[in-house]
Amino acid sequence: MEARKAIDKFGRYLGTLDIEVDGEKLELDVRLKDKHKIMSVLSKAKDSLSEEHIEKLSEIFRKILYRSYLPYWDSKIDVEPADLTPEQKQENDKIKQGIDAFMIKKFEAFMTEISIAFGWTTRQEIETRLRGIKKNLEL
Repeated sequence: MEARKAIDKFGRYLGTLDIEVDGEKLELDVRLKDKHKIMSVLSKAKDSLSEEHIEKLSEIFRKILYRSYLPYWDSKIDVEPADLTPEQKQENDKIKQGIDAFMIKKFEAFMTEISIAFGWTTRQEIETRLRGIKKNLEL
């Protein structure tokens, strides 16, 4: 296949994964390895998320958000650079605090929206499950 055809075929998939969490639009720099890690954790969790599963998912989600929003990030090795100036470190740290607060308040909604974006579930399936859970709680 010539390069132009390949670019035309796959070029539309370049860019960010866009999701909306409770009205907040997020443009995520998601990598295939992130998806693999999430799938691995969820496959081990089966129907119940333990503290360990939530901790691992939180780490993955935070890294996605850090990569997507920190102004100082080394995308080649996928970490915050060690040689930041004090001002750069302070700027990154302030954004990290906001990301961490977002994850505390919106973890479940973030996980839901990323699962829908990956095509693992639909909003209707989630609503059906929630209705079932609420019905069981009423019994």
